[in-house]
Amino acid sequence: MIKSCSIEFGTVDLSNPEAKKWYENIIQKNLIEEAGAYGWMHDFGEYVPLDASTHDGRDSVDYHNEFPSEWAKLGKTAI
Repeated sequence: MIKSCSIEFGTVDLSNPEAKKWYENIIQKNLIEEAGAYGWMHDFGEYVPLDASTHDGRDSVDYHNEFPSEWAKLGKTAI
């Protein structure tokens, strides 16, 4: 779990293709189709621990630095 101020949360491992597709589906089905959202707060792309374990085994510090771009791409791909 990651703690930021008063909230705790987890981060989806976008190095896992199945997890990435799952999250894209959440955006498409739940946010866009069901809720009719035209926009949403798509931040928290900076919260990957430096000691994270990744599905594809890449270095956690590299993944920490790459994740914000991958997070932004995921949102764009979903819409």
